Amino acid sequence: MLGILKAVLEELIQLSGILPVFAMSGDRKEFLDKWENDWESEVGIIRLDVARDFQLPPELFSTEWYKDVKPKNSRASVGWRNDGEIETLSGQFGKKTGAPKFYNKHKQSMKENVVIPALPGTFRFEQVLRWKQLNTNHIHALDQINENSVQIAMHKFWIKSRMGEPVIPTNGWLDYFLECDAPVDLQCQAIAHFKAKEAGNLNMTC
Repeated sequence: MLGILKAVLEELIQLSGILPVFAMSGDRKEFLDKWENDWESEVGIIRLDVARDFQLPPELFSTEWYKDVKPKNSRASVGWRNDGEIETLSGQFGKKTGAPKFYNKHKQSMKENVVIPALPGTFRFEQVLRWKQLNTNHIHALDQINENSVQIAMHKFWIKSRMGEPVIPTNGWLDYFLECDAPVDLQCQAIAHFKAKEAGNLNMTC
């Protein structure tokens, strides 16, 4: 990955004529083919897009269930429809705050004529991290982007998106669980949870 990023940066440097400090000689007059060993720490980050795909059975899952879910600190929940069906969900934030998105990746890839489209039932959670969000997650430079830092940030913003919270199927949660093929004990737990949610008491058990 770093090799690809370095190639892209080299191309940008050649096109712009601007030389970063980590790619210049000591007298700052010559472009070096061999960059400093810690050049990654000199590349600042102002935006980072992270995403995670989910494979969900389309006959049992609907984004409609989340139309009233408002992400934390969002002014409102936002849904984009196509042919009457919600395909993308997000929140309303200020211009300087990256917003979470949850959308039908299969339909999006088909619409964009992707050579190998996502499989049916593929949904994607996507979060844009802008400067303030990167700063609070201690991601300031390229060398601080790794599997651990990205996973921690994604988990934090997944919780803030509230997309992981239980929702009630629009066609009636009781019929939905009674007709599904889930094990009886799982159906019982799910029904108890939704009954507790309706009653405002999440301590109920089955």
